[in-house]
Amino acid sequence: MVKYETVVKKVGEMVEEGMEENLIILFNDDAPEMYHEYCLLHTINELREEIEKDDLFCMDSEEYKITAVGSGANKTLSELGHATIKFDGSMEAENPGTIHVEAKNILLNGENTILKFIKS
Repeated sequence: MVKYETVVKKVGEMVEEGMEENLIILFNDDAPEMYHEYCLLHTINELREEIEKDDLFCMDSEEYKITAVGSGANKTLSELGHATIKFDGSMEAENPGTIHVEAKNILLNGENTILKFIKS
């Protein structure tokens, strides 16, 4: 079951630097302009069910197992289309809005990448 799905509309100029730090930041495309350069901008959609540890985060066909979900991540994703995805395999969330996934290469195909959170 797909819990959340959206499509990347714009890739900020600084996203690659974040990827070098093993993270990407998602934000709704109506986010304040000052955040655009750091984010993958997308159109917010309905969060059908809360994202949990062991669910999957997908970028197109690449899957990443979720290892930890911050206490505020579901709320910010639902209300603002905002989440930080950290590719470090941490078993504890570093920040309330962070979703940690397994430590694998980040395979981002740029604009039109389909992002999904899928129930495990």
